Amino acid sequence: MRHALSIARRTYVATAQSELQLGVSAVAVPVCGPGGRVIAALEVEVNDVRAEIRSIRPILTVAARSVSRELATSAGSQPTNSPTDPGGADQRPVRRG
Repeated sequence: MRHALSIARRTYVATAQSELQLGVSAVAVPVCGPGGRVIAALEVEVNDVRAEIRSIRPILTVAARSVSRELATSAGSQPTNSPTDPGGADQRPVRRG
């Protein structure tokens, strides 16, 4: 479990393979709230994580970034690099105006 958490923290992607239900796998990415803190996740059930992660990850990442931006905008801040942005780990918000 610690190893899986370590990987998820580094890659911003979590996977589950028959861990909760036999034959059910999933891929998840974080959604950040104001201030860049992870407050939720978007998850998709897949048949085979290894085969589908390359096609699912970009779609989930874009969706999570969109939700994160909406949350930040509604709170009056814009995260600089959210955890759903593979290019950055800095999660500090940038205040507008």
